Amino acid sequence: MLPYSIHEIYEIKTRKKQADVRQVFCDFQELYSNFPDVKNNRMSVVVTEDSNSGYEFYSALFEKNEVISAEGNSNIVNVLKEQTAKNMFVIADGAVFGSMVEDCFEFVVHNLDKRISMWMPESFEYILLKAGIIQNNKIDAILDNPSEYIECKRYPSWERFFTEILICFSDEKYKYSKKHLNPYYVLPYNLEKVKKYLWEGLQIIL
Repeated sequence: MLPYSIHEIYEIKTRKKQADVRQVFCDFQELYSNFPDVKNNRMSVVVTEDSNSGYEFYSALFEKNEVISAEGNSNIVNVLKEQTAKNMFVIADGAVFGSMVEDCFEFVVHNLDKRISMWMPESFEYILLKAGIIQNNKIDAILDNPSEYIECKRYPSWERFFTEILICFSDEKYKYSKKHLNPYYVLPYNLEKVKKYLWEGLQIIL
């Protein structure tokens, strides 16, 4: 299935010989919840699409919670259906989640007996870059305006782009790999950096 961003979903309306194109989620928020006050959602289960490095990181970040890997974004809904927990927090890569978002939203709105919050940042690698775990002025410039640096022919998704940026700018001692997470990334002070970013982006208490 073609990966596309949650921010790149459009609706085409035809009227006689004219066609209007409207961006459906132009004001789309990265955080969605079926419970009004997200700050009161004490999650008991965290479901992430990530495996390997992403799963390792979230397991350390949410050490007081059960963290489950969906082994890919296409399996998130199936994992949610299997859970008996009443409070769930879902993390999905917004850069490639466009084709899955409708199914997930449908499940969330039809299960109001559970508190389900979904967070959809660009990607796991984007979180690490945005939190400032790797310090470099060039990274800041790229994150301020990614579209100026991403070549569509080379990167089928922004997730691929942010992964390459993290690999390129992490030195050998702290080299990033998607298959296995370097222990550097889960050091206490780096976890705190990400928690601060989560607080600003989510306004949610871990």
